[in-house]
Amino acid sequence: MTRKRPTNAWSWGQMDGWKHRYEVYQRDHHWREQQQNCLAERRAAEQAMRSLLRHFLDEELSLQAFNNRFQHQIHEAWSLFGPRGVEGLVLHTLVKHALQQERLATLFRAILPVGKATPDED
Repeated sequence: MTRKRPTNAWSWGQMDGWKHRYEVYQRDHHWREQQQNCLAERRAAEQAMRSLLRHFLDEELSLQAFNNRFQHQIHEAWSLFGPRGVEGLVLHTLVKHALQQERLATLFRAILPVGKATPDED
């Protein structure tokens, strides 16, 4: 059987290498357990993020309280999503230097979507 040329930029050798690596990892029970644990942590963090955002959008939290909780969580449970960089810095800087906190909060509420719920949240 002849193989068709891949439609992506990878060669057959590269694809075979990745396939072999994946098969090795699938046989490694410790690695699979780590991946399952990481996925569970990501799901829990995602639900917590959505909850915090909903509380802010429903005006149950002020912009300052939202920022404080966000800044705390990005260094703790949410660090696996990597928002410690620009995302956290931009929010913190805007909140810290905003002359009209309520106006900024209103604008954030207008533009920030919660996104679709995951099956775990239904």
